[in-house]
Amino acid sequence: MAKKKTRKKDPSWEEIGKLAGRKIEKTKPKPWEKAWCSTNNGGGFGRLIFIIAVLYAMNTMQMLPGVSIWTQVAIVIGFSLMKF
Repeated sequence: MAKKKTRKKDPSWEEIGKLAGRKIEKTKPKPWEKAWCSTNNGGGFGRLIFIIAVLYAMNTMQMLPGVSIWTQVAIVIGFSLMKF
């Protein structure tokens, strides 16, 4: 006699939530890994290079003739420390 195949019932929303929670807990970075993790809103060096390049291009095209160098330095520092 052939065995009857039973269909697995679909998981409930609570079971789905528990599975998702376990997966998130597994991927959560350890405290000592946070400095190298991509989810810590890093990228200050990239922003620094970007704003320096933008200001250099604007100075080359003479779009900032009346802006002092100290104001441009403040712009660079502020933009590179900004978090999004």
